[in-house]
Order: sequence, then C-alpha cells, then structure tokens
Amino acid sequence: MKIKKENRCWKVIGVFGDKSCESLVEYLHCKHCPVYSNSAKEFFDREIPAEFLDSWTVALSKKKETKERGDLPVTIFRLGSEYLAIDTNSFLVAVEVKPIHFVPFRTNRTFRGLVNIDGELLLCFNLDTLLGITRSGEEVRSEKAVYKRMVAIKGAGERVVFEVDEVIGVSRIISSTIKQLPSTAQKSSEIFSKGIFELEEITAALLDEHKICESFRSSIKFQ
Repeated sequence: MKIKKENRCWKVIGVFGDKSCESLVEYLHCKHCPVYSNSAKEFFDREIPAEFLDSWTVALSKKKETKERGDLPVTIFRLGSEYLAIDTNSFLVAVEVKPIHFVPFRTNRTFRGLVNIDGELLLCFNLDTLLGITRSGEEVRSEKAVYKRMVAIKGAGERVVFEVDEVIGVSRIISSTIKQLPSTAQKSSEIFSKGIFELEEITAALLDEHKICESFRSSIKFQ
C-alpha cells in the first residue's frame, strides 16, 4: 500500500483530519504510521536558527543570581519612633496591656511592678527608660489598626515583661548583614544592642536579651 506523504497529512486526512487516509486501515492511528514518525524525526533533526543559539548562549552565560535566605528569626516591634527586634527564640508572648501591680519600696522609673501573664506573675519594666527612648504618645500613621502590647521575653535566666507601642511581626534576617555598632557608642540604646539591620523600609536595632534582662533585675536590687 502506498503511504501518502503530504505535509502534515495527519491534520488533513489522518486522525486529526477527516480520517480519509487509506493507511489508517493498516496503522489504525497516525502515530503508528512511518510518515508521522519521520516527520517528528525531521523536526528534531532540523538546523537550529542562529538567533536561537545566540539568545540561549547569552542566557546560560549569565551569572546565576540567588537570594540568600534569612537564617535568624527575629520579632520586630516599635517603641516610640524606634524600631527594635529580639531573637524570636527569646520571645515568649505578646498580649494586650494588662494591669500592673505596684510593689512597695521596689517600684521605680524602670521597674513598674508585677503583671499577670497567662497565670504567672512576671516582673514588668520600662524598656523606654532603660534605652533612653522618648515616647511622644502620638499615633503612627498606618492603614491598619495599631495596638499597644505587653511583651514577655527571656534572657540570663529571667522572664520579664515590658510595654511596646506596636508589634510588627516575625521576620527572618541574614545574620551576616547585621551591622556592628562602633566601640565608642555611649547611648543606652546602643549599649544594649547587638547591632542594626535593614528590612524593607525600616532600620531596626537587634537587642541583646541577656543584657536587657540583667539590667532590669539589677534595677530592683538598689531600691
């Protein structure tokens, strides 16, 4: 039987056309026909256009750009106009602002008293006083509602609480991008910081949870 060799005959008289091809009696389907098989072979054996080779040569020669994934999870919050962060592994919980219980002969500018967090009484302090941050009380412009929170952290064997103006959330940063502070730094906020980092449109200081908790505890002993 003579096999028809019209160009793309399978689309005209084959199974994808009007099925009038005489070879369908023998092969039942175009995929079994030598004409169809040879056409596929010719397609892959054809000469590759020069412009196609040029474009792929340029694409493959480009240096692969990889985005390094953050290796340090931090919880970011705001105190006044300052953005601060703490290692998420040292972050316990953030809750709505709760009543603070005054402690006679102990409460001072830094130590505020005791606060009940999930059934446990924890020491509550003023982080802004420790860091020398001024809180103006002005609301930050935001498309979403902003709420003050009480944050509990752990460090140096202590579990302490302080109030913040807003909890931004948890992010992963690249630890190698944290900029170290100069050794001549004298400000309180810099003394208690491990360094600063940039994330999207903000610059935040990464706090040293151990120094923070140790300083909070020492503020009680001298009263």
